[in-house]
Amino acid sequence: MKIPQQKKFIVLVSLILMITSMSSISFTHSNGNNASARLTSVNDNEVDYVIVTIPEFDVMVNGELIDIEHSQYPVISYKGITYFPMTSDYLSGIGLNLKFDSVEGLKINVKNGISALEQSFLGAENVLGSQQKAQVAAFPIEVNGKSVDNTLEEYPILLYKNITYFPMTWKYTVEEFQWDTKWSDSDGLSIDAIDLVKESDIELRSVRSATIDDVRMDDVNFTFENDENILGEWHCVDILDNPVDFRPYEKSYSGQLMYELLTFSRDGSIFEEFTNGFHKINKWTKGLVLDEKNGYGTASRYFIVEAFGDEYLFVEFKNGDFQLREEEAGYYVFRRGEKYNIYSIGNYEIDLREVESTIIDGIKTDNIKFTFELDEEVVGKWQCVDLVDNPYMFRSNEKSFLGQLLYKTTEFASKGSVTHTYNNNFENTEKWTNGLVLSDTPKQESASRYFIVTILDKDYMFLEFKNGDYTYGYDDPGYYVFERVVD
Repeated sequence: MKIPQQKKFIVLVSLILMITSMSSISFTHSNGNNASARLTSVNDNEVDYVIVTIPEFDVMVNGELIDIEHSQYPVISYKGITYFPMTSDYLSGIGLNLKFDSVEGLKINVKNGISALEQSFLGAENVLGSQQKAQVAAFPIEVNGKSVDNTLEEYPILLYKNITYFPMTWKYTVEEFQWDTKWSDSDGLSIDAIDLVKESDIELRSVRSATIDDVRMDDVNFTFENDENILGEWHCVDILDNPVDFRPYEKSYSGQLMYELLTFSRDGSIFEEFTNGFHKINKWTKGLVLDEKNGYGTASRYFIVEAFGDEYLFVEFKNGDFQLREEEAGYYVFRRGEKYNIYSIGNYEIDLREVESTIIDGIKTDNIKFTFELDEEVVGKWQCVDLVDNPYMFRSNEKSFLGQLLYKTTEFASKGSVTHTYNNNFENTEKWTNGLVLSDTPKQESASRYFIVTILDKDYMFLEFKNGDYTYGYDDPGYYVFERVVD
């Protein structure tokens, strides 16, 4: 639940009173100008003050423009150095943690995890370019466990409106807080204080490669190993050469991205959707995306990082530059979508019966000699609603197959017979047993496996479709999808 702005301000004021006018901290970055080491101050009733300026240049933090003109605690400038306020809204957005103790003073540390930056304390009317008084902080200060002698600092930590302000010098922004900062006369100051990808985040599996007939190919023969962290949807957001250069709020590639969406399923399949409307199914195992590419396979390594309050998937892009010119692979970047789509079977683990098959004279047939075993769950009438290549592709709110479906309905009788009604009104009766529909068509015998899943309170049966592609081409079967008919 969000705290109303007014309440946030009351909480902040209370904190200020508790720590005797020494509340939160802020940070800023240098624009590159040098200044003298001496502190220029004005004595006013034995309190050390310095003259600061509300800057007229822009300040961006994590891609968001700071509203200096209307901020209750605006960014300020002192001796050519930008100073940033350490208020609660900024602290969470720049990855800093602040603690105050009446004896030990102020402690600030870099923390793991960064939230989206929210400018909560607005409503003021500041005059850009105007000069203000700020106080040199006199209480004990510690940054990342190291004591700061504020009396010796060329750019001391300040108090303005009873809020602690940090100077955006190289010492703090880069050495202590590990931020990326940029300054230009036209764009002002830019601070990247997000969880950027670090070299230590990149942990990749080993992949064997070989060059055959001038084509570099990877070994794609891996046993499937599940990875719970990658299951679900991932939306493509960028492509770049080096993951370290990734910025969640700033797209690196200006052209049209090839991928639209990847959906990783528990059975080791990936449903890949492209921006041109095309889609295909590939395989994956823990740490790898596998593409056989008609014998010229690639094993693209992946890793996942948390950044800017979200999860991002980095997958190697092994295109022609990698396979033909032996260049280093780039990376496609995907942002976490739904862990599973509510209209899909989600992360349901498909458990199918074992079926023995043989190939005689080029024709693949199944063993159909099974003793009848009742499955009460499948008994009844089912209406055909879709045809999919893979059960994980099914969406109950969106039809996948746009042509006319072969089946209209199918009805399972409790004694072991199943009657199919086709869309041309032809009917055909076959046998079934628990988990299987048995077809005894001569030289095309098949045992089509089925399973039942509930999606949004509706039962759906997925039945293997073993047509000529399976019998003569030995392809994996697709699935007809049926919805239970409720009287």
